[in-house]
Amino acid sequence: MKVIEDVIEIPAGEPQLAEGSVPAVGISNAAAAIGEATYDRMARHARALRLSRELRIRVVVDSIGWLKDKIEIVYRPERRGTIRPYFVRVGHLASDAALSGDDGVWARCRRYNAALEQLYQLAAKLETMVRTGSVRLVPGSAIAYAYQQLSRLDELIASRQAKTMGNRVVRLDRLGDEIEYLARCDAHLVPIIDQAERTADRGAGGADMEPHHAPARPARRWFRWFFGSQRDGAS
Repeated sequence: MKVIEDVIEIPAGEPQLAEGSVPAVGISNAAAAIGEATYDRMARHARALRLSRELRIRVVVDSIGWLKDKIEIVYRPERRGTIRPYFVRVGHLASDAALSGDDGVWARCRRYNAALEQLYQLAAKLETMVRTGSVRLVPGSAIAYAYQQLSRLDELIASRQAKTMGNRVVRLDRLGDEIEYLARCDAHLVPIIDQAERTADRGAGGADMEPHHAPARPARRWFRWFFGSQRDGAS
């Protein structure tokens, strides 16, 4: 049987590729992809160094892309629930300006710490009023319930942080929500304690007077929602 072999003629002057070799266009595309990836790494590294110098803490630019436009703070816990930023992860779409200024990393951490301190000062004020006999903790009254909550402020803050700022990590926008949360708590408690203080000032020694009762039931409902919301991390 005669075998007819197909013959492929290659025009004169055309380069011939050895068996198993890759066309030049493939090599060019691969080199371009490697070059682009290298450039991206260098750009992220340069950005991280610049932001680290500006913020004076370590900054890491997200290389995976899962943070997108978010900023994440890894913090160190300090006394009475306050926090100090340790290093920051920045999404590749986040603006540099978002890290600094009045709403930046350091500013929000300071505001969060100040909001906590405000609550602790309120707790100390109420504790003094109770200890000196300025007010009596009548069961069922708003002031009694406020005292019950503020006397376990350490526990409540630790529980809240475990739900919303777990593993010592909090996103910058979430920290803003927490600041508002603490401000609402303070805004609700201050009138209750101020009312008790005014009533005590009108009383003779305050030992036998009773605090204002009107807000007792609303306060209890509010506190149940406010501190109970820690179970699901709501703000």
